[in-house]
Amino acid sequence: MEFPIGVFAVAVSTVIYPLIAAHAVKRDFGAMAGDFQKGIRLILIITVPAAAGLALLSVPIVRLIYMHGHVTPEAARQMALLLSIMVIGLPFFSVVNLTVRAFYAVKDTRTPVRVALVDFLINITVSLLLIRWLGVIGIVLASTTSIIAQTFLLGRALVRRLPDMHFAPLLPSLVKVLGATAVMAAVVWGGWHALVGTKGADAVAVVGRIPLGIGAYGVVLWMARIEGRKEIEAMLARLPLVGRLFRPAL
Repeated sequence: MEFPIGVFAVAVSTVIYPLIAAHAVKRDFGAMAGDFQKGIRLILIITVPAAAGLALLSVPIVRLIYMHGHVTPEAARQMALLLSIMVIGLPFFSVVNLTVRAFYAVKDTRTPVRVALVDFLINITVSLLLIRWLGVIGIVLASTTSIIAQTFLLGRALVRRLPDMHFAPLLPSLVKVLGATAVMAAVVWGGWHALVGTKGADAVAVVGRIPLGIGAYGVVLWMARIEGRKEIEAMLARLPLVGRLFRPAL
């Protein structure tokens, strides 16, 4: 869960923040919106398939990493279920990370705090409502619900303050990302089920199916002519880890 957030989503926000802050100082909110939307697009391109992949391969991932010693197959199955629910919030958490920085760029620290307070209250309320019947699943559902609510509340507040900072221009890209993710999901899901019951299935699924899924996703996304391809390549090249991987190809 933390890997795609920490390595990619936070890195994208770190790269984009100085750009939008510089535009905010010049009060060039049109350019600020453009760079903000490019950052959100790249975050969605990375985190949506990452969430789908973690959900689809939650069982082999959890079993491979944790099912040793006292972790039983039943415990691993329950952990995999929690991971599948938790990753629904992965793209939303990543979008929130950059949206909060957009508020900081215009020297507004109060709005993110107020929204975070509402998010906290939603989390506590939903947890108390669900934990009695669902146990730890209820806590994870509450966390996921609250981060989704925080995303929409922050987005609405940002558009109210800066009308150019809306998400409508990202809808075509989101449709293409979801389409490419569906193809990737079919490749990963089909491959995983073909391996079930075979020796070393978990390791093969994690080591082999993840790169295969990424390849299928990338091909479909580029064939769909995802918006901002040049900007995406440039931003990938600027990321500390990703840049080293992509720079030779650029």
